[in-house]
Amino acid sequence: MIEMAVPADKGEQQVHITIPSHYRNIARVREFISGVVQTVPVGEDGAYDLVLATVEAVTNAIRHAGAKQVRLEVATNSDRIAVRIIDRGHGFAFYPEKCDFPCLEELGGRGLPLMYNLMDELTVKSEPGRGTEVTLIKKFTGVNNHSQSKAGVANA
Repeated sequence: MIEMAVPADKGEQQVHITIPSHYRNIARVREFISGVVQTVPVGEDGAYDLVLATVEAVTNAIRHAGAKQVRLEVATNSDRIAVRIIDRGHGFAFYPEKCDFPCLEELGGRGLPLMYNLMDELTVKSEPGRGTEVTLIKKFTGVNNHSQSKAGVANA
């Protein structure tokens, strides 16, 4: 289900989609976010990065959260696009200082480091038993892309 939301201000646009938490819906997510990024000035590389990071975050939610559904909320304003991936699943402990890629022998653990390195800002809010919200922010082309703090954590 795709719906347009009422903008918080005249310069902001919002759209969201909620999918059942199943791998077969990842293609819908890729199609949805690909369509959205075509409408904003993030450049070809920025669009690719945002699609990849969003799909990775949704895949993590499907794989690890144990939630019945995953919700994506996308908001754009004059200088950035923000994608929130929300589940009401298991939650987990996130340590931003551990956003380095694991060694090659490790089978997993690359999702959050990948998101961290592709986005201008990454915020993870999670509480065990209550779910997780991942926010991916990509600034528009020509906007200062050097944020002071790329990763953050908060317990809701």
